[in-house]
Amino acid sequence: MSDTTELIRDWIEENISSGMALEGVEVVVTAETADLEPPFIAVYETSADPHESNSVVMYGVTDYEITVELQTVPLDASEGGTGTSDEKAMRSELYDIIANRAAIDWINDREGWRVFDIRLPSPLTESDNDRRVSKSPMEVTACPI
Repeated sequence: MSDTTELIRDWIEENISSGMALEGVEVVVTAETADLEPPFIAVYETSADPHESNSVVMYGVTDYEITVELQTVPLDASEGGTGTSDEKAMRSELYDIIANRAAIDWINDREGWRVFDIRLPSPLTESDNDRRVSKSPMEVTACPI
């Protein structure tokens, strides 16, 4: 796990507003998810490769594939589940936070990392046992400084 996952987690936590759909939802990096009950947000790295530009490898600069995952339980699967409209609001709010261009500046103001770019397609939502899982794959181009 890289420090970039922790920085993304911290950015999400800092931008969850009181009274909004994600208030009270725990945000963790992958190693911390074992004992959690949904809803929660997990941030984890799926790969890290040297950045290449114009067929030249830029040593020290890395393209991190980071997934931000919102896990909920549909109401029909559990008494304490999350309704469809609430889950959509949570997913939308999470996407607005992680797709915000200000995340790059916020991370760059932290000591130790320089982020050059963050790419983010729309989230993909699927069922996983009794859970609803919305995955947002991010590509973060960054380097430690």
